[in-house]
Amino acid sequence: MIDDLIYFSSDAVTSKVLLNVGQEVIAVVEENKVSKGLKAIRIEAIFDSYEGGEEDHNRGSQPDVTTSCLMSLGEGIGLLLHFHMLAPHTSVLGFQPCKGDWVEAKYWIRPGTWSSEAVAVKPLRYKRVDKVCISSLCGRNGVIDDSIFFTLESLKLPSGYMPRRYDVVNVVVVESSQSCYMWRALCMTPVKKREPSTHSESTDDAYGTLLLENKGGVEVTRMTDFGTLQEGESKTMVVWIENKGAVPQGLVSCKLAGWDKTKQFSVHMPGKDPTRPRSVCDFCSWGGGNASLLNSYRKSQPCQTLEGSLRKSREGTPDDCAYKGGSGEGEAGLPKQAPEPSGPVLPGGKTSVVITCKARNSGRCRELLLLCFSDFIIGRYLEVSVVSGEEVLIGIREPFSWKKSKSSQVLAPTKTTVVVTTQKRNSRRQLPSFLPQYPIPDRLKKCVEQKIDILTFQPLLAELLNMSNYKEKFATLLWLEEIHAEIELKEYNMSGVTLKKNGDLLVLEVPGLAESRPSLYAGDKLILKTQEYNGHVIEYIGYVIEVHEEEVTLKLNPEFEQTYSFEPMDVEFTYNSRTTSRRCHFALEQVIHLGVKKVLFPEEIILQPPQVVGNWSHVPDTRNEEQSTTKVPYVQGYNSIPWSRLSEARLTFRNVSCESHQATEQFTAQDGRPRALGTTSTSHQLGLGGEPGKQENHQDKNDKTGEDQTQHTTKETHVGAKDLLGMVAFAGEQINEAQTPKAREEFFNPVLNENQKLAVKRILSGDCRPLPYILFGPPGTGKTVTIIEAVLQVYYALPDSRILVCAPSNSAADLVCLRLHESQVLRPGAMVRVNATCRFEETVIDAIKPYCRDGEDIWKASRFRVIITTCSSAGLFYQIGVRVGHFTHVFVDEAGQASEPECLIPLGLISDISGQIVLAGDPMQLGPVIKSRLAMAYGLNVSMLERLMSRAAYLRDETAFGACGSYNPLLVTKLVKNYRSHSALLALPSRLFYHKELEVCADPKVVTSLLGWEKLPRKGFPLVFHGVRGNEAREGRSPSWFNPAEAVQVMRYCCLLARSLSSPVSANDIGVITPYRKQVEKIKILLRNVDLTDVKVGSVEEFQGQEYLVVIISTVRSNEDRFEDDRYFLGFLSNSKRFNVAITRPKALLIVLGNPHVLVRDPCFGALLEYSITNGVYTGCDLPPELQSLQK
Repeated sequence: MIDDLIYFSSDAVTSKVLLNVGQEVIAVVEENKVSKGLKAIRIEAIFDSYEGGEEDHNRGSQPDVTTSCLMSLGEGIGLLLHFHMLAPHTSVLGFQPCKGDWVEAKYWIRPGTWSSEAVAVKPLRYKRVDKVCISSLCGRNGVIDDSIFFTLESLKLPSGYMPRRYDVVNVVVVESSQSCYMWRALCMTPVKKREPSTHSESTDDAYGTLLLENKGGVEVTRMTDFGTLQEGESKTMVVWIENKGAVPQGLVSCKLAGWDKTKQFSVHMPGKDPTRPRSVCDFCSWGGGNASLLNSYRKSQPCQTLEGSLRKSREGTPDDCAYKGGSGEGEAGLPKQAPEPSGPVLPGGKTSVVITCKARNSGRCRELLLLCFSDFIIGRYLEVSVVSGEEVLIGIREPFSWKKSKSSQVLAPTKTTVVVTTQKRNSRRQLPSFLPQYPIPDRLKKCVEQKIDILTFQPLLAELLNMSNYKEKFATLLWLEEIHAEIELKEYNMSGVTLKKNGDLLVLEVPGLAESRPSLYAGDKLILKTQEYNGHVIEYIGYVIEVHEEEVTLKLNPEFEQTYSFEPMDVEFTYNSRTTSRRCHFALEQVIHLGVKKVLFPEEIILQPPQVVGNWSHVPDTRNEEQSTTKVPYVQGYNSIPWSRLSEARLTFRNVSCESHQATEQFTAQDGRPRALGTTSTSHQLGLGGEPGKQENHQDKNDKTGEDQTQHTTKETHVGAKDLLGMVAFAGEQINEAQTPKAREEFFNPVLNENQKLAVKRILSGDCRPLPYILFGPPGTGKTVTIIEAVLQVYYALPDSRILVCAPSNSAADLVCLRLHESQVLRPGAMVRVNATCRFEETVIDAIKPYCRDGEDIWKASRFRVIITTCSSAGLFYQIGVRVGHFTHVFVDEAGQASEPECLIPLGLISDISGQIVLAGDPMQLGPVIKSRLAMAYGLNVSMLERLMSRAAYLRDETAFGACGSYNPLLVTKLVKNYRSHSALLALPSRLFYHKELEVCADPKVVTSLLGWEKLPRKGFPLVFHGVRGNEAREGRSPSWFNPAEAVQVMRYCCLLARSLSSPVSANDIGVITPYRKQVEKIKILLRNVDLTDVKVGSVEEFQGQEYLVVIISTVRSNEDRFEDDRYFLGFLSNSKRFNVAITRPKALLIVLGNPHVLVRDPCFGALLEYSITNGVYTGCDLPPELQSLQK
């Protein structure tokens, strides 16, 4: 019997498995129509092991547990990480999961089908939050307290309640990855509702529908689309009004609602003078004022109120004349009052209204015509699509056709293969290559290719990462990424292509190459095939020797290169880039030497003797007075103690926090044997202060006075100087100062701020080594500057040190090398730059070439004291026998952009006992580039930096470390002083990503230089959001998107900036960011035509770590059709980290171009739209209904 209810016989059990009492099964049951009893006709047993072996058959089975992020949902079932089947009834306690939710699921693997199925799911973390305010509401999506995302589709609400902005509510939230938010609201109850207003956002759609209806027997023309017009072209349309009722109807007035800020439409009555259009500037059209959309459409309001509201919406702002081409005409050309009707419309009679459209602004546009009768209003949408002359230059050259590779024939023809004898890969260096091959398991490849549940190969993927599954899980993820790369390359195979000649070499055009679709590198092998002739196909093996944006130069058989006469060829790409993957696998094997508990999964903090001692407590801060040491009271106690007072003894701390009046201090000096500090609870975090009873409240000579100083003093009093110094007890005996190196008494860079200095001191001291020290550097906070100072200080203070500085990319590694060179402290002979074998010398800047020469000899380079390379190229040292302990310090800059296995490559070369690891980066900016959705789903896209910051020792804790930047200062320093951007540009990213902690410290002369630019919608606010409802397109064989209307508008803004009379901007100071390579290409064509080739145009990745005076963002995507998953058509735009990087590049001005009807669906861009509209800096096309209520 099953559950004492269902009868079964042994014949119903699949695989003839012996069942035990208490064992869980899945049964297919039928009802006996006579007895009404239940009988199982098929039974499948649930086992612990996916093997389903005999050993497992003899014991009861429990489902396995996995912690995962829900990737997608279907109808009736869901997909957990794409493979875990999730039935709706499996949710726990009424929890209905949504995409992005982090859940804990019980699952089992079907022995018959080898697929996994979730049997229960519950949220990974959840909590209740009381009395928080709804801070944003755009359509069906909203945000609570600037940190909790919700959507009305999945939000449980009390009957009759609809959330509104500024309502105070109680919510239950679950952990969920929703763009830039990490919590999602499950249910909401109101605590305090906003006062009712005359306008309700929720009723806009209903009033809009009512407005368009014919009323009172009056019928109005419905065809009001002007079609497509060339910019500068005019077109007139007659709108007929016919009275089919029994009573006369008086047409009081005709109005435009003012949706179109560029005022391309005008209205007049027959027999009146047509409305003369306003003048506009040569490049851009500008609108003024904001319209409150449907406030005035209420049938219950008198027509006089409607007229007053509409007139106000059309009059514009006082600054309107400043951005209408500089003409100062204001409303010239537009009637100050509506056209006067010719009289009442009698029954059976008709009249007309003439609408003129003067095409001025590229893209689609919609306006609302309001016909005000005595007792009702009838509305009609006026629509036009405007095309500029410049768009012809960048239009679609050939229709888009995505050519798939030809299917292989059943009868393969005879092949003749010609192999090139001189390969370019690894020609510069001859290194021993003893790295194992780590071949991809055939069974895993079969799972991916045949879409078999991946957990049948590696069940460990479903587990949280831990010490026991670390190597196996990451090895599988690396293989998954390789399999994806192989499959993807096959999709890019080309047929019937013609090569070009460049001297003696052949050049192949590869559409999509610039976007790494496909990804090719110098030295990669590919195969060229001739067309079949008499059953023969000749294959030529070629090697890539140069990579350009959309072209590669090939080295082939010399005879073929000379005789090739532009015959069509088929191209097959082969996967060649296994070197980095093999190095990652090898690093995973070396990770055991790191001390897994110490570095990868820290569970305890053990204080170490200091590497360097010194006393910098009185070093003046010469940057500015705002950088007073009183701002960081936690540092004061630490700085007030000479480093020479530190004891060799290791110290144990328990129940200690920054606010020690809430903690019980228990500390004892140990006799050389470490006693651990547990970090499993935030109430057991480790703090560091001064020596009890001997502290002084030191203040820098540059401390601010007045109100600011009072605020800081209050904060210090709250923490308590004496309590701070009581957090750490030093052993009575002092170490001999001669035994511990001393630090310099001043910094190499005298203008570091206090947080930067603190980070350098922590790195030098190495209190918690070998635990990684994290330098959390938000945009523009001087992270790289801090790394440079730390490297120089270690080099100076520790003569026995050997420092390895790595970064994921060549550009980031080059920047570190350049900054160290500019410090004039390190010269060739002390520092070396090691490049990858396949890197060409032409890509290396001249300033660092002297450091690269010694890097060609890896044996020689390994003896330098400062070595700079990429994370992958650090694997070159494995090939010459360098192992654990060779380096004393490893710095990884931009660590957030490296996958964890890639980051392990340099870490595997450090001392496992006293080595110092420093990870610098920002987990809120671009992460590792991972293309396999499976590998991403199981965590390969999470950097080591991001993962460590989610562990207890590194977690943000405002209660314990509120006075120390909310992080344990022994392990994390967060830089918060932004030296790049204007406050108006910094406010939004600071709120969305950095807990509103970023401080504006940029040079006022720089960031305010464009506040008077004549084209700003609002003077003094350096942000423009220009709405463009253009058309997205693709062409040829390139999968990349472009938007001609946005590209033209980008070019016009560049012209306006570069040729401004009041505030001209150098082309070198303008950066254009766009996510698609084809849009980059189109914008460059337009800029070349106006002689602005010095403007940098590139993708988000190309701008990481860079800054420009002005940044223009073209978002490209403009498909307004609804999709089940908005991320499908938003493409790159749906990545919150890309968004963060893009909007934090400018210093003085940010211009964003995009379609608000599309972008409003993304939480980040929705927040930017809301921020722009509420601050009066939105211009361009009409807004979607959910944003119209924000207009003032």
